Amino acid sequence: VSIFPESSNPSSVSYAWTGPNGGSIVGTNIGSTISVSEGGTYTVTSSDSAPNGLCPQTSEVIVSQNDDPIVEITINGDNCNGQLTLVAGVTNGTGGNLGFVWGDGSNSSQLVVTSTGQYEVTVLDQGSGCQGTGTIDVEVFNEITVFIRSEPNCDDNSEVLLTAIANITEDVTFEWTGPFGDILPDTGAEISARTSGNYSVTVAGVNNNCSATDDIDVLIIAITQDQLLLANREKFCSADPDPTKNTIVLDPGTFSSY
Repeated sequence: VSIFPESSNPSSVSYAWTGPNGGSIVGTNIGSTISVSEGGTYTVTSSDSAPNGLCPQTSEVIVSQNDDPIVEITINGDNCNGQLTLVAGVTNGTGGNLGFVWGDGSNSSQLVVTSTGQYEVTVLDQGSGCQGTGTIDVEVFNEITVFIRSEPNCDDNSEVLLTAIANITEDVTFEWTGPFGDILPDTGAEISARTSGNYSVTVAGVNNNCSATDDIDVLIIAITQDQLLLANREKFCSADPDPTKNTIVLDPGTFSSY
């Protein structure tokens, strides 16, 4: 801050300044203009070196100096959900209402971001005219979703094929857990379940901490060879005009599907 007296005094007049403490005046304290580093009361005394010159005069000025806003950006949300909310705030005192300008030109204190990168906001203290800037680096990842599809082995129904259907298939891992809580050796999207019980899969990102889990209950009832044999019931002749003799009923037993 520079301060100076308003005067039309001749060149024979000089000025000496004093401030609130010894280090508040930057550089010399002699001259019509000084620079100061802090707020407070400053006193200037004039003296005239000319014969029969002007009498010494003293005057005071109060300087109010405001600090630039110290900007802090906080993050709300889970970066594995595809978006984050950035919230700008000021950690020191301000003189008035705050104005916000983000890098994209938006003027809210909050900014929703959907991609990885560095974000910057400038905060203006409208009471003092001072401003500060804050930046933050964020990582945003697409949300992982998964569900398990089951398909019985129609050869003998002794196993159920389980497939993890994930929305992201690259740079992810698959971890399966069996009915007894054990981690299965299978690391792909498909496994064969031969034991009834609950199966779960966790799909996790290779380059981040994002993951998703799904589970399914499996009931396996194997079909024996005897159940696949149809007993001979009767012979029939399709040309017989009697409807009770030209058809036959085939009953495979009790199954959920055929």
